[in-house]
Amino acid sequence: MAFRDEKIVDVLRDEARKMDPRCEGYAELIADAVDNVIRFERAHIFRKSNIVQEISDVIEGVARVIDTKTSETGEPS
Repeated sequence: MAFRDEKIVDVLRDEARKMDPRCEGYAELIADAVDNVIRFERAHIFRKSNIVQEISDVIEGVARVIDTKTSETGEPS
């Protein structure tokens, strides 16, 4: 990964950690999602995958986890 790409990932991960947590493990969940999106983007350069669908799947997965965790704990979503 180029230095510029690494810097972008670092900034996104740092910002994810600063977000108000919506549930336990929220910052890690968002940071992992960012990692997945970056990984999909890098793979997309070499194989023309359906990146829009892959990113949508990541976002939907995060939403499902947050919904499950907040419904289990009674925390607002």
